[in-house]
Amino acid sequence: MTTDIILIVMAGLVSAAFGAFSTFSPGFARRYVKNNPQGYFWREWLGRDRAVVVVRRVLGPLGMILGIAILYFAVTLMRSSG
Repeated sequence: MTTDIILIVMAGLVSAAFGAFSTFSPGFARRYVKNNPQGYFWREWLGRDRAVVVVRRVLGPLGMILGIAILYFAVTLMRSSG
């Protein structure tokens, strides 16, 4: 059970870190849109500049919220398992 919780915590930290980097670092958001396959979809659909704005203003904060929710879930599991 503890291994599962550790993996959940790691996933939450990675998601929150990715969200924070893409929100607060314009260079990271540009590189994501340029190099990542998911960024390619956004770049083709919206154009490069709009895709960077969407990554920084929408996807980054959603990633942070998701990461914090995953961490909360992991803490709740730790408390309930003893």
